[in-house]
Amino acid sequence: MQHRTASAVLALVCLALVASAAPVARADDCGGRSVVTVIAPGATWSVDLRWSDSARSWQRRYVNNGVPGDWRPMPHLGDHAHLVVFIPAKGPSFAVLNASAERDDADRLLVLTSLDGVLPARFGRYGLADLLTKDELPMVRRSISHVHWLRGGEADPPYGFDEDGTTLVLTVMSGRQVRVPLLP
Repeated sequence: MQHRTASAVLALVCLALVASAAPVARADDCGGRSVVTVIAPGATWSVDLRWSDSARSWQRRYVNNGVPGDWRPMPHLGDHAHLVVFIPAKGPSFAVLNASAERDDADRLLVLTSLDGVLPARFGRYGLADLLTKDELPMVRRSISHVHWLRGGEADPPYGFDEDGTTLVLTVMSGRQVRVPLLP
C-alpha cells in the first residue's frame, strides 16, 4: 500500500512540474512563420498569405490591381513555415516556396498552384527528392527543426525569376540552378 501511495504522489509531483514549466524553445527557434513576396516586373496582381489560428491553416487571397479578394484555404503548407510567394509576370498561377522547411515538411518545399486553387496536371507540391539530384541530397543540412537546401542568404538570395519573369530559378546547395516554369 505504501509503495502505491508513494508512486501516486511522485506522479502528481512530476505532472505539476511539467504543467508549471515554461515552454521550451527549440535550439534554432525562429518564431515559426514568415512570408515574403517576390513579384516579377510587369505583374499587375499579387497573392497575400496569412496564417489563421482559428482554422489552423494557411489562407490566401488574390489581389488584382490593389483590390483584395476573399480569403480561401491554401493547402499543402505546414504550420511552421518560412514562405516566399512568387508572382510571375503573367497569371494565373503562382508558387509558394518553403525556403527553410520544417523537418517534417521536406516533401512539400515548393507548391505550384493557380489562383482558383485548382492544380493543373504538372502543378502540385514538390519535395527534396523532386528538386535535387541523388548526389545533392547528402548536401542538405538539417537542424533540430529545419531543412536547409538552398544556397545563399539574405545578401545573396538563392531564388528569383528568369529574364521573362515566368520561370522560377532556385540555386541549391551544389550551386546548380533549378528552373521551374510557372505558367501552365
